[in-house]
Amino acid sequence: EANSTFSEYFYRIVNADIVAAIAAGQLLGAHPILSGYDHYVRAGQVEGRPLYPPTQAEFDESFYLDTYADVAAMISAGTYFTAYHHYYDVGQGSRRSPNSTFDEVCYLIVNPDIDAIVPSASLLSGFDHYVQFGQADGRPSACASTQAGFDESYYLATYSDVSALIAADTYHSAYHHYYAVGQGLRRNPDSSFDEVCYLIRNSDVETAVAGGTFLSGFAHYVDFGQTGGYSDECPNVLTGFDEAYYLATYTDVPPLIAAGTYGSAFDHYFRVGQGLGRNPSAAFDEAFYLTNVPSVAALVPGSFTSGYDHYLQFGQAEGKPPLPPRHGRPQGRMPALPTPTRWPAEFSRLRPKAFLRRIGGNPLAAMHSP
Repeated sequence: EANSTFSEYFYRIVNADIVAAIAAGQLLGAHPILSGYDHYVRAGQVEGRPLYPPTQAEFDESFYLDTYADVAAMISAGTYFTAYHHYYDVGQGSRRSPNSTFDEVCYLIVNPDIDAIVPSASLLSGFDHYVQFGQADGRPSACASTQAGFDESYYLATYSDVSALIAADTYHSAYHHYYAVGQGLRRNPDSSFDEVCYLIRNSDVETAVAGGTFLSGFAHYVDFGQTGGYSDECPNVLTGFDEAYYLATYTDVPPLIAAGTYGSAFDHYFRVGQGLGRNPSAAFDEAFYLTNVPSVAALVPGSFTSGYDHYLQFGQAEGKPPLPPRHGRPQGRMPALPTPTRWPAEFSRLRPKAFLRRIGGNPLAAMHSP
């Protein structure tokens, strides 16, 4: 490097014609061009030639070194001469961010058209696009509002298909998958928010999401719902609902979830299954309950979404059975076992052989002895 403001490396990168001229021994005046710096001093400065790529102007060296701890050691080893050198050669291709106000991954997530074309010969990163075009076009450079409440660990643990997609570089992160695909499939962003329940509870939001006004119920909740009094509580019939049982029992449901028609087994149960008289779990028989409690059957649907809805609100406390009797006895009760009329105390203190001699060798005789 010629000095602290001039970089031979980057001057050659941004002035490819000079590289070719040096290689060809081209003359500048009466003398050949010996280096990029030689050209810059004799002509490039006057011509207004760029010294660095456009991303260098907004690059924050202190931020980069503090954020990516591996870089300082590589500079010390001479692998890279500055933090920007590492960013240009490696970091931007690894989707590292250049400063505290620009998030590379988020920019690519919220601008999928740019994500599809970088890196390329003319655009090396999302930041490269932003500096050259996106900023002037008013493109967002920050994450979507839903990113702040997103729980990456929860999402990866809950949706096991995502890790492999990230490993295959189909998505940059768990949030990238959620933003691009997951929210459209009504997946939850964290353990405290249920997308399906929010849409069920707020039909106006569901209509807005279907119409493209919001990308998801969670997007509405973050921007408006949590301060606007919208309910994010699940309907009471989620209590006791057994997803594994429902999917195994009603085999038409998994393909509908896979197709995105329903967000979950509970989504199907609440919207369709209740009306079809389907059971929420093995512990509740909808058809039996409505037959056994005809007064409730007359109120379903209407006052109650299902017999199970009534059971949770009233029937359970009133002692109404959720399942039919089995073998002529109430569900869950064991028949009383016969007890002997007398069990001699001697059994506990006599040795077995002595005891058998006493009762004449017949242990059952003691059960009926007077």
